[in-house]
Amino acid sequence: MNSFLSVKIPICVFLPSMDYAMDMSEIVSRLTQSIHNTSFMDNKIKFTSDSTNRSLVCIGIPYNSGWEAFVDGKKTETIPVNIAFLGIELDKGRHEVELIYKVPGMTLGRGISLVSIIILGVIFTCENYKSCSKHMIRLIQRDY
Repeated sequence: MNSFLSVKIPICVFLPSMDYAMDMSEIVSRLTQSIHNTSFMDNKIKFTSDSTNRSLVCIGIPYNSGWEAFVDGKKTETIPVNIAFLGIELDKGRHEVELIYKVPGMTLGRGISLVSIIILGVIFTCENYKSCSKHMIRLIQRDY
């Protein structure tokens, strides 16, 4: 189920070779043209990036090891930006970027839960079998 978030997460792009003598309208134009087609879902962020230079995309969400980044379908490394935020380095050109969040330890937790349920089921079955077999023995002994 794809439910869209009502909150927009700030995304900024750092263009390392940006000329600081440019006027503000050109800088804003470059930044707004570089990120578009943004969509936010439960555990997924998708956007398209266009850049004439190599760039660092900083997403305004806390950096966490649970985030996986895919650039043009290939897994890429996420890096912490300004100590706390999620970042991705992109080469120049047009890129389809997809960020997916997977809770760290979720697979291990599910495995432990499953094993625990199986163990409890075995214990419960054995206890019921023991009490049932004791009851049957008493009934058989009473009949004789």
